[in-house]
Amino acid sequence: QVGNLTLAQAFDPDAVDADSVLGIEEALRDFPRLNVPLQQRHLLLRGQTLRTPPGFPESDPCFAWVDGKVVSTVTFVNGGTHFRTKRLLV
Repeated sequence: QVGNLTLAQAFDPDAVDADSVLGIEEALRDFPRLNVPLQQRHLLLRGQTLRTPPGFPESDPCFAWVDGKVVSTVTFVNGGTHFRTKRLLV
């Protein structure tokens, strides 16, 4: 099992079609996430540092979401008080 995905959900590669493909949001829904306001999306896309919500535990992997869509993986900096984009997914 990886996140919310299990071996029972796997498909034979030769039997995969467009209807069997799982979207990225569904695949990553159970992983740690930071919800970034739409007004800060441009900062995230430029790799600028944003403040981590108080009490949010550092975790790897962790994903930044904006308006219900996964935007990037993040890395924590300054002892976990801030984060920035590690890799864009859009």
